[in-house]
Amino acid sequence: MSKISLQITRFAKTVSKTVSNCEAVAMATLRIQLNDKAIVRLPAPDKGRYIVRDTDLKGFFLLVGIKKKTFMIQGDLREQGKRASTLRLAIGDTTELSTRAARAIAKEYLVQISRGLHPKSNERVAKASTIADLKADEATGEDLKSAGITRKRCAGHTAWS
Repeated sequence: MSKISLQITRFAKTVSKTVSNCEAVAMATLRIQLNDKAIVRLPAPDKGRYIVRDTDLKGFFLLVGIKKKTFMIQGDLREQGKRASTLRLAIGDTTELSTRAARAIAKEYLVQISRGLHPKSNERVAKASTIADLKADEATGEDLKSAGITRKRCAGHTAWS
């Protein structure tokens, strides 16, 4: 039995004992090198969920629930050197992404967070304070479509939604 398999087996026993002994359980955490084989071997909890953090990439982890396993990232948004907020974002389900692909996306997201940007928001749309600001940039309709904002033409006027 490999070192990771042994760690996972011990952890699974600990999680099941903890869940059976307590009603309110704090979320358990395990640190392993995340790869496809190790993820398949992770047991689903009887109830609740637990976190498995990656040893290779800080801020990248797997949330293991009863029904699914989700790749996630966590990072601190900073303003003027101080933590403004902590972000936790889902990257995708383990059935949709390989660990390698999820880790590549996680690296991109973590770089954006380190630059002070929210990875899942369009900076231009976030800065627009009014619909008038968006109408002023009507020529860049493609940018708006990528942000999920569409325009509709009705009876000679343009509506934004």
